[in-house]
Amino acid sequence: MTRTFLHPLYSFIKCPYCKGELEFDRFVSVKRPIEKASIYCTRCQSEFRIDNFVPNILPAKFINVIENIENYYGEKRFKVGMSGIRKAYAWLAETAKISYEKIEKKDAFGRALAIALEACKQHGLDEKDTQEIIGILGSHFMSRGYKFHVADQLYASDEAISYEKYEDILLRKVVQYFLSKAKPVTIIELGSGVGRVLHQYGCCTSSRKDACRPYRRVSPSMYLHNSLGTKGSIEAIIGIDFETAMAQRAMRWLKGSKIFDLVSQKGQIIQILGSIRHCNLSFKGSRFEKTSKIACILFQTLGNQISRELQIDLLRKAWEFVSPNGVVFVSVFNSAAFETQGRPYYSSIKGSVGRAIYWKDNVFLSSRGVYSKWFTVKEVEKLFKEAGIENYPTVLNGNTLKSFPQYDRYIDSNIQKVVKERGIIGIAGLPKAKDVLIPRS
Repeated sequence: MTRTFLHPLYSFIKCPYCKGELEFDRFVSVKRPIEKASIYCTRCQSEFRIDNFVPNILPAKFINVIENIENYYGEKRFKVGMSGIRKAYAWLAETAKISYEKIEKKDAFGRALAIALEACKQHGLDEKDTQEIIGILGSHFMSRGYKFHVADQLYASDEAISYEKYEDILLRKVVQYFLSKAKPVTIIELGSGVGRVLHQYGCCTSSRKDACRPYRRVSPSMYLHNSLGTKGSIEAIIGIDFETAMAQRAMRWLKGSKIFDLVSQKGQIIQILGSIRHCNLSFKGSRFEKTSKIACILFQTLGNQISRELQIDLLRKAWEFVSPNGVVFVSVFNSAAFETQGRPYYSSIKGSVGRAIYWKDNVFLSSRGVYSKWFTVKEVEKLFKEAGIENYPTVLNGNTLKSFPQYDRYIDSNIQKVVKERGIIGIAGLPKAKDVLIPRS
């Protein structure tokens, strides 16, 4: 078989098994992104696919397990009794460090969890891989309503979108800091979901007059082509997610806003399907090597990881992607606000995450398998340290962060004062992080 080098747009993506170079099985144009193709590792010969412009580098064992789970669950071929459900919850309690006791007789989540654990066992997945699979399933079960209930500011609940808007402002401060130095920037979001960041910065990047009209009209300060107002440029927005349906819905959103050309023609928006532990990227020698890289883990993606080990692995991966000179930006929920802000927030997005079946010890767990842990500042600082991130780590909470009155049209200052109490922001790799994130009086 005659093969050619991998398209320069994708050359930073490495094999999830051995970190080898990937290449196409046929000649492809080097001028445009690729809609559909097979790719192979030059070292271990593993095969992967690009479908609808999205490279899928999920390990084969993940894909096989997920397909088996869907077959077992959909066709009800796998019998699950109360004993199996109890064992599944015992695994969950040990993994997530929760004390779950109540088990319902007709427990759809318990049954799904038992099926998933059995499928992982049959395919020989280790403990961490199993934990990732459970997280992927939670994302799958809530993906259908996630954009409408959580991510899209035109429709989502005020409880969800208000915090996201405040989070948007903080991330934008970091992006603008690098752009103001006339540097090109590459934004990498781990856990990109339905593509909120891809969409927002895609709107800012697109010069099309017919693009993003509703968003540009409602929030010109965040979505207009010239809204960043700085000397540098956005070289690429890379979204990495772990669940296929989320990536598919992101593509639909980009198409609906008429910025899909940034995917299909210009290659400025790139989506990747990959797991936390097995996603390997290296920007050395790629077109993005000299850009300022900002890896962001937003809106509880870190807290959605079902174990502390996975939380550390996620941070470690983000740091690996941006090293040696990039920045990691993390946003999680503050446990100090769990009782006051948690209940109205999860209630407002019940249509996506499902009803609460566990509410204790700063942890929310839903009937659709959505796990969400809220943190303290000290816990986040410890996670950074255990992930090996010691280059200017700064962790701030609502007591430290301030409001931004200049963004009142985007989110009112009074609302900012409330929702920022829900947040903890961690940033590493930026010596002047406090000066960037906290406006001087």
